[in-house]
Amino acid sequence: MLAGSRKMKGGGAAGVATLGAAGVEVALGVHCSGTRGHRDHDLRRPRRLAPGAAVIGGLVAALAGSAWGQSAVHYGLTALAILLHLLSLRRSGERAGRLVEQLETMEKIHDAQRRMLEVASLRPCSRDDLAERLLAGRF
Repeated sequence: MLAGSRKMKGGGAAGVATLGAAGVEVALGVHCSGTRGHRDHDLRRPRRLAPGAAVIGGLVAALAGSAWGQSAVHYGLTALAILLHLLSLRRSGERAGRLVEQLETMEKIHDAQRRMLEVASLRPCSRDDLAERLLAGRF
């Protein structure tokens, strides 16, 4: 009774201290049947659908209940499933295209590294070998 007639605005200790003796009982939930008994009473007016929303809801319910509506829902869900499948195929195709491009780039990199290693294997091992090649004209 007391819990429903009082309204608490403060949630902290300061709000409890300003309510007075009866407010402390409300805050502690002494007069309530449960710990959240003061939440059972809703003082707001009942919410109702706007007139347009009620009409739209009635039309949707009538359409979903008819045979034409059920077949339209069936075809709509089938079209949605096909569309989602096509989108997933497109996405997997894009992923495959990126993988092909990445593979081509890696092949170019490996080819360049292989050529650098081949050239490095033909270089002179020391300064003396370099000097001999220069004098012999083989460099």
